[in-house]
Amino acid sequence: GMGIVSQAVDRATGEPVALKLLPPEDSQNPKRIRRLAREAYALQMLSHPGIVKIKEYRAQPGCHFLAMELVAGETLRTRLSQGPIPLGQVLDWSAQIAAAVEAAHAKGVVHRDLKPSNIMIESASGSVKLLDFGLAKISDASPSPHTQTTVDGAVAGTFSYFSPEQANGGRGDERSDIFSFGAILYEMIAGRRAFDRPGAVATAAAVLTERPDPLPAEVPLPLKALIERCLEKDPARRFGTMRHVGEGIENLRNLARHGRLKPPMRRKTRIAVAAVCALAGAIAIGWFLRVRPPAAQPQRTVAVLPFTNQSSDPASRYLSTGLADEITEALSRMKTLRVIAPSSASQFNGQTADSRQAGRLLHVANVLEGSVE
Repeated sequence: GMGIVSQAVDRATGEPVALKLLPPEDSQNPKRIRRLAREAYALQMLSHPGIVKIKEYRAQPGCHFLAMELVAGETLRTRLSQGPIPLGQVLDWSAQIAAAVEAAHAKGVVHRDLKPSNIMIESASGSVKLLDFGLAKISDASPSPHTQTTVDGAVAGTFSYFSPEQANGGRGDERSDIFSFGAILYEMIAGRRAFDRPGAVATAAAVLTERPDPLPAEVPLPLKALIERCLEKDPARRFGTMRHVGEGIENLRNLARHGRLKPPMRRKTRIAVAAVCALAGAIAIGWFLRVRPPAAQPQRTVAVLPFTNQSSDPASRYLSTGLADEITEALSRMKTLRVIAPSSASQFNGQTADSRQAGRLLHVANVLEGSVE
């Protein structure tokens, strides 16, 4: 980070603390001083087991320091360098991270620099804590002189975890933290960064214009759908709040506990299941196949529309997305069919589509619709 962190002892209590000091070359730098003061102000506003606690902040000529609780453990960055993280552990840590970020957002604090090196894993408990709120944006009706976001705060940080709006020079809001969270979750699952190019400029360009490489084939589809939604380029297409992200993670944990969060089916099984679903799926979960070919369209074209979620269980939202993608992928392997890409069919997401109109707009003879109940 921008300070020197050392272990010290609070002489009043005898407790060990982490002491963050500005290095001598920055002790007179107004931008660095404001950033440390902003971090102290943010931490004073927050009280959550997943956020490091502040002990003291002191500013005097030539000496600015922040004393915080000492977290014994390793950063998530260090843990990622040691190899793959089991899925259950990923879901556990991501739930804790989401809860901590949600608590910060509830107080009007946007972290804006979420990344593995700013997340500590405690050795004793295995729980996580967020660190380094130096780039935080703080919403306050009566802000202190240290709470105003400055230009240096908008462009500092690590581009691999920046949201597109931040990489484009914007300040970002809560949804920027959601994008960064998605990038962290992607890396925990894939074992590689979602956006990693040689140099900051190339990485920022990738964040702005490119999609991450596909996640490993064994990643459960509901988890893949959640990550992809967090990483949407358009903030309006991401989750609206971190609370919604946390609910999605909890739903995935519940699926895992009941043995329902599993890797996608193998290729041959997928094709067989897709065929069965196309013929008789309505019996099981309310799928409806409507084949009404417009006269001018070739007969071997099909579009799988996004499935509608008619269940009260939010977890079914991810299931419905995964099922539509699974069937699309299976049908696309049939050489006698031309299957419309999911990106084209996604325009009907959340809509009550008329099959004839959808067929005309997508230029297909057959439309497969479905719902999860």
